[in-house]
Amino acid sequence: MPESPLSTAQAARAALASRLDGIRRDAGLTGQDLATRCGWHKSKASRIAGARTAPSDSDIRAWCEACGAGDQATDQIGLR
Repeated sequence: MPESPLSTAQAARAALASRLDGIRRDAGLTGQDLATRCGWHKSKASRIAGARTAPSDSDIRAWCEACGAGDQATDQIGLR
C-alpha cells in the first residue's frame, strides 16, 4: 500500500527537524540560546525542532546562521 502524501510530508518535516536540531546541538546551543539569537520566542524554536511547525526558508536560514552554519542553509532548504 503506497504512503499517503500527508505521512510523506510529516516524515520529511520530521527529518528536517532532526537535521536542524542536530545543527543546534553541534553548535552547543540550547533551544533558548537559538531562539534568542533568531529573535524568536522559545516556543517557535521548540515547535520547529519537534516537527510540529514547518519552518519557512527564512526560518531555516536564521536557524543555520544562529548556529554558525549558514553554509548549510541552502542544503537544508533543498532537502525539504
